[in-house]
Amino acid sequence: MSVEGGGTLIVAEAGVNHNGDEALALRLVDEAARAGANAVKFQTFRAGDLAASGAAKADYQKRACGAEENQQTMLRRLELSFALHEKLMRRCSARGVAFLSSPFDLPSIDLLVSLGLKLFKIPSGEITNLPYLRKIGELNREIILSTGMSTLDEVKTALRILEEAGTPRGSVTLLHCTTEYPAPLAEVNLRAMLTMREVFPGVRGVGYSDHTSGTAVPVAAVALGATVVEKHFTLDKNLEGPDHRASLEPHEFAFMVRAVRDVEAALGDGGKTPSPSERKNMAVVRKSIVAARDIRKAEIFSEENLTTKRPGGGLSPMLWDAVLGGRAGRDYARDEAIEAIEAIEAIEQFTGEPGGLPCGDLPCKSSPLDSRKADMLRRQETAASAERSGPTPGRARTIAVFTGTRAEYGLLKNVMRAVMARRDCRLRVMASAAHLSRAHGMSLDEIVRDGIPVHDAIPILDGADSPLAVCAAMGDGLKRYGEALNGARPDVLVLLGDRYETFAMAAAATACGVPLAHIHGGETTEGAFDEAFRHSITKMSHLHFTSCEKHRERVIQLGEDPARVWNAGSLGVENALSRKQPPEEEVRALLRLGPEQLYIVCTFHPATLEDADPERQCRVLLEALEVFSDYALVFTGANADPGGAAINATLAEYADKNSKRCRFFMSLGSRDYLAAVRYAACVCGNSSSGIIEAPSLGVPVVDVGSRQKGRERADSTLHCDVEPEAIRSAVARALTEEQKRLAETTANPYSTAGTAGFIAETLARHPLEHILKKHFYDLDLISAFRRSG
Repeated sequence: MSVEGGGTLIVAEAGVNHNGDEALALRLVDEAARAGANAVKFQTFRAGDLAASGAAKADYQKRACGAEENQQTMLRRLELSFALHEKLMRRCSARGVAFLSSPFDLPSIDLLVSLGLKLFKIPSGEITNLPYLRKIGELNREIILSTGMSTLDEVKTALRILEEAGTPRGSVTLLHCTTEYPAPLAEVNLRAMLTMREVFPGVRGVGYSDHTSGTAVPVAAVALGATVVEKHFTLDKNLEGPDHRASLEPHEFAFMVRAVRDVEAALGDGGKTPSPSERKNMAVVRKSIVAARDIRKAEIFSEENLTTKRPGGGLSPMLWDAVLGGRAGRDYARDEAIEAIEAIEAIEQFTGEPGGLPCGDLPCKSSPLDSRKADMLRRQETAASAERSGPTPGRARTIAVFTGTRAEYGLLKNVMRAVMARRDCRLRVMASAAHLSRAHGMSLDEIVRDGIPVHDAIPILDGADSPLAVCAAMGDGLKRYGEALNGARPDVLVLLGDRYETFAMAAAATACGVPLAHIHGGETTEGAFDEAFRHSITKMSHLHFTSCEKHRERVIQLGEDPARVWNAGSLGVENALSRKQPPEEEVRALLRLGPEQLYIVCTFHPATLEDADPERQCRVLLEALEVFSDYALVFTGANADPGGAAINATLAEYADKNSKRCRFFMSLGSRDYLAAVRYAACVCGNSSSGIIEAPSLGVPVVDVGSRQKGRERADSTLHCDVEPEAIRSAVARALTEEQKRLAETTANPYSTAGTAGFIAETLARHPLEHILKKHFYDLDLISAFRRSG
């Protein structure tokens, strides 16, 4: 079980704080959900199977409930009936939280299995119970193992028993715990979490079960990397019962949840780079090299006529040594910023490396810089030039690339790398929208892991996905994108596709006078509002790279100059064909599927121009796929369009209830997604990847509904309406040997070699002078119509 967006799983440990009262137990669920818990956990036991008749109470139980009765008598009052288990599960589902319960004996394991529980929490007291561990291990379910009172050797033994019984280590999350109520702070030893993470590689995660009296320790555990935090929860600490006094009341629990989420947000990605809010202050508090007095053209720069002053944004003072001794290329007034071109020419004198600029009469330095200093100067010049006021002929171009989603980044990645590999270009990556949203997988991490620097991280999403939220995101984006572009001033900005955040960036670039290069224009998707955004972006753009010839013709039909429109082919197809696919066994391990299990990959996005409810359409799709019980279903998350969150919740719930054959991934990443498609029996849904990339991988495709209506498609791609019988019929046909052979041999209309390299070459070399002023290219449609008639 995981939290959408990868956050910490926060478990409200209701335990036995219901005191055997059904109404109190149901209220615990309601209040825990209201306080922000992701799951509510109870305890399942039969008093006679859990404790012997003469078992004494623990000291903390005696303090809370008295010492007169024995442990078994106390526990009988706290048992939950089977019927109440069912009610609690239904209440949890209605409140949007997961139901969990710790079984304390073998019959209780059977009870939870009969209820369909997919995750089992093993309490600390059972970590040395061999028959108990073996029985749970044989279930091969997801497990949270609490390790209170345990040594590392005992944890190691428990893991071995679970693995030998059939549960892989990757399905087990370990919880550090101090089993005392309340636990003394001096005995908490949070660093034991770090030890377990190091000693037990391969576990699903390491978390913390807290028994302290406050909220500071679980919040600190999150800062140390806890993937799960569990905390006892009560409605009133003064109620009678063994655990109330060591629990949090609703307002305290809500405070802890907010603190945990604040810490998660503050942890960041670990990269040391200026934050978006810092960037607007850089020019204010940093300095530039400026004239200390009036300087005449050809005068030698010296410490007497140069100084450093605010604001920044000009030539960095880190280039001080490179500028000294050079000659001024023009007159400078006092306090006027020295232009970057002066430093470029001086660096060439230092290093002997040409940059495409004439050296003029600059004198050579008497002693060369060592290589490390030269490298430093080149890096500083690169950073400084990114903030210039506009392109300068003969100087390396700054190519900005905007990305807002994981799928879009997967397509643009090779273009970014091709630009980075060129000496005549500098890449500036601007990431926004879903990349910075935990609800959509926080895919900014994927870009960082790929070694591609992100210069501008611009959050615009607040978690909502209603039409009004889309409007708010676009408005916020327009302002923030304009600020980023005004500071960066790239020579050209690359946009791909048709997303609403891409449209906002195009509008901001148009207002800021930044030339646009658009990829994947000229396509049609009649079921989504992306259609209008795509054609609008085309009209705001100046260079166009389409995915097939028909799309190139459409862009020209929209009035764009044919000399600036190229059929470059599809980046997605190039990725699919050029990328080395991981072995099938590695892909199956990632998808948690057996070696012989056939599977279908399914991605379903909202059709934003339809009146139909996206969640209802998703349930129609799931209903249709029910009959293909011999196939596992691998779902990937919907995008950030209106209705996407409802689809994702529906898929996650369905996958949780059908965990034997279903897997749900909010984001697989481009590499793993294409690999999953490569070995699939077929692809089903309404993602553009099914239309564009999948045919090149030889996989049958079923396109459902109207979202992709109008796109060019391979002959092997099947289409059906969002109707159960239509979907079943199309999928059944896709799974036939005949359709598989057709998919393996059909040509893909989007396939063209060298797409990323061609785009990078054109971005680097196509003339940009006067490109902002466009003329509408008229087609002689009347003459053509008369000729055809």
